[in-house]
Amino acid sequence: MIRTAVIFLALLLFGLFIQATFIHGLFPSAPAPDFLLILVVMLGLNYKSPGGALGAFILGILADFASARFVGPNAAGAVLAFYFVVVISGHTFVDRGAIGGLVAFVACCVKSISFLLMRWIYVGVSPAMTDVTALLIEAVLTGVLAPFVLHLLSQRTRSSTLGRRLEGEMYR
Repeated sequence: MIRTAVIFLALLLFGLFIQATFIHGLFPSAPAPDFLLILVVMLGLNYKSPGGALGAFILGILADFASARFVGPNAAGAVLAFYFVVVISGHTFVDRGAIGGLVAFVACCVKSISFLLMRWIYVGVSPAMTDVTALLIEAVLTGVLAPFVLHLLSQRTRSSTLGRRLEGEMYR
């Protein structure tokens, strides 16, 4: 459990660095894979509870603070993506790499659509075609990267759970 939390935190910090500082700092309009959304997908797959939804909201708020543009759209999009993943994972076997990437792609599209709609409704900035294209490229990058990150997190979760089971059986 501790290893999974440390890996999750390391991926969170790495994702914030890559998204907000490195790529968007050097090239503000360049699309980048959404690492935080991949973590939201992992929460939706493994923690189908109010705690998982709270974790998705916190990840979204962190993305909002890192972008320094608006506070709220990424948090709302992360919660919507979390519930999308929870609903999909109840009906589909998402533990395979390509399916996890597809789910992350669609979850990124859900988050992007909610972001564009909230920006349009509350700020009055209508979505341009360049915004939609950049968000679609970001969703593709996220979908391509998601199987690797999900595999890394699932291996750590399985090994720590298996270790606890074996350790419990040893002391019986």
